[in-house]
Amino acid sequence: MTLFGEQRLSALLAGCRDIDASAIVERLSQAVMTHCDHDPADDIALLTLRVPPAP
Repeated sequence: MTLFGEQRLSALLAGCRDIDASAIVERLSQAVMTHCDHDPADDIALLTLRVPPAP
């Protein structure tokens, strides 16, 4: 099985700029589950953080 990978994660997160944290977690979760055919080999934990823009 191929890893989800940083490039795939980066591309997915690039499309999450205008959604809230729970929607980001849902989108990531669905993408990972689809990638691993709904049978993950290990536990999955997701955490979202809001980083305020620099002043």
